[in-house]
Amino acid sequence: MKKLLILNLLLLYINIYGQDTEPTAYDLIWGVSATTRPLEVDSFNINKIKLGFQWSGSPKMSSALLHNIVHGGTPVSVNPEVFDDGTYVIGQPTIYGMNNMAMIQFEPTLITEDYKNFTTRPYDQTNAVFGFGNVHGTIIDTSLNTDINYNRLILKQADISTYPSNKIVLSEVTPGNEFFTMQGTGQIGGYDGTKWNLSINLRRLDLTDDALTNDTVLVIKLPYVAIDSTGDTVAFPPNRYIRFDYLPDSSVYSTVQLNTGIDDRGYAIDTNFYNGENPNESIVITKKMISNQSNPRDITISAHFSCFDNYKALENHKYYNPYFTPGINDKNKLEKELIHHIDIEVKYFGNCDVAIDWVRIENDKAQQTLRGKFDVADKNSLQGYFNYVNWSNANAK
Repeated sequence: MKKLLILNLLLLYINIYGQDTEPTAYDLIWGVSATTRPLEVDSFNINKIKLGFQWSGSPKMSSALLHNIVHGGTPVSVNPEVFDDGTYVIGQPTIYGMNNMAMIQFEPTLITEDYKNFTTRPYDQTNAVFGFGNVHGTIIDTSLNTDINYNRLILKQADISTYPSNKIVLSEVTPGNEFFTMQGTGQIGGYDGTKWNLSINLRRLDLTDDALTNDTVLVIKLPYVAIDSTGDTVAFPPNRYIRFDYLPDSSVYSTVQLNTGIDDRGYAIDTNFYNGENPNESIVITKKMISNQSNPRDITISAHFSCFDNYKALENHKYYNPYFTPGINDKNKLEKELIHHIDIEVKYFGNCDVAIDWVRIENDKAQQTLRGKFDVADKNSLQGYFNYVNWSNANAK
């Protein structure tokens, strides 16, 4: 009996660092075992070059060219009799979470001012490659890599005199020109890049300082550079900042637990629709918003912004933001300008010793995925796919 081995290049064995608590691997029934277990990459013994069509292709042509791998949505879409034993099929089951995700997570302990001599930070298990060119605060020395705050930028009230007078402790993200708005067609399946979030993960360092006050600790803004249809920089107005339509609640008591039904992803402060009279270009994080408990110790705080929706098509509207490049070329929406480059600017005002784990710009789908919204559906979809694989092997001749 011929066997079709399924190679799934999926998030099953990719660590997606998302919230306070990292996701656990899915337990699935796969291979020859009837016991649930995580998918192990090393179980696929690839000891020779794999050759095959990107899509299923012609079985006759594949046989003539001695192909030993095929890309197919279902394993029974290929004829196993024309392949050698051990043929791999690159499976393509439905994965709800990863489809249309767009995000970049910036690591505050990674200084990326010189990519010509770039190396990742030693002992960083996330192996981050995106960081900040301008960083002020304490980065724990590599000799203390077992410290619980090793991957966090530490900001202390006692050190505030050593920080810049403009209070900016993080800025100059790298890269800042890799966010896009485009027509959602073809394989990108509806992605358009108009709904975004700025998220930051924080920890209060001193739990004995347990006051929950309205004193400002951090203020975050997203400055951007816009270009017009000819590619020239738009010079007016001179200071351009993203305008937010949803802001985090002002109290840590509005925290929601991110429980996916499979595991715990930590905690986040809920957001509220901003209905003020003037545009809001700042995320103000007060001491009242930072957990003073050991559980939850860490908290994710987000704000939401939109790019040029139909009802926000006027430049003077309080929620207005241009599309990112290249835009969707919709004449009805009058694309007079496009965001070419965006930055993250974090100011520290003291009033609480904090540690920043990560800062992220993420579209709505990415935020939902990283918070585990699709975990159960994706696990069930994958298990159904593996069941189909086993059925196909059992019925192959």
